[in-house]
Amino acid sequence: PPPSAARAVDAARRRKGELAAAAAQFNADAAAAVGAWRASGRLGPVADDAGAGAAVGALLFEMRHVAPRPLFEFLSKPGELSAAALDAFVGRFDFTAGGSRPLPLDEALRLLFAALPAQGEAQRVDRVMMAFARAYFDAGGDEFADADAVHLAAFALVMLNTDAHNAAVRAKMSADDFAHALRGANNGTDLPRLML
Repeated sequence: PPPSAARAVDAARRRKGELAAAAAQFNADAAAAVGAWRASGRLGPVADDAGAGAAVGALLFEMRHVAPRPLFEFLSKPGELSAAALDAFVGRFDFTAGGSRPLPLDEALRLLFAALPAQGEAQRVDRVMMAFARAYFDAGGDEFADADAVHLAAFALVMLNTDAHNAAVRAKMSADDFAHALRGANNGTDLPRLML
C-alpha cells in the first residue's frame, strides 16, 4: 500500500487503542477519568463544564468498550458537566437511520437503550428521556408539537412495554387505554392514532 494509506491505518489503529484505554479508565472510575482527560487536554480547549461535557459526550459515543452501568451513572448525574455530556452523547445518534424522516419512536428508543440502558433512579431515567426527546424532535419528529410531547410519548411507551412484559401486571393495557392515556399530550392535541 502507498505510504499515506499505511499512515492512515497506523493512525486508526492508534486511535482505536487510545479509545480502548480511555474506556477502561472510564469503566474503572468515570469521574477520575473525566478529570484526567480534562487535565491532559484530551477534551480540547474547554473552559467550562458545558464545553467539557460536550467533548466528553462526543468521546464516549466513539468508545466501543464503555460499560453500560458507569455510562448511565455518569451521563444521568445532575450537574452541568453530565447534562452537557448526555446531550452530546444522545445528539450523536442518527434517529433518521440515514433517511430524511426519523425512525418510529419505539425503534429510536431501542437504538438508544441498546447503547445506554436506562435502569435506576427515576430522576436519572427522566434526564436520559428528556435528552432523547430533544434529539428525536430535532431529528424531525414533526408529528410531535415539541420535545415535551416526545418525552410524554416516549415515557408512555416505556410504561406500555413494562405493562406488556411484566407478569405481575394482570390487567394489560389495551390500544384504546394507551391512546386515552396520551390524550392531549401533543401540546393540547392528540397524537395521530396510527402512530400510537
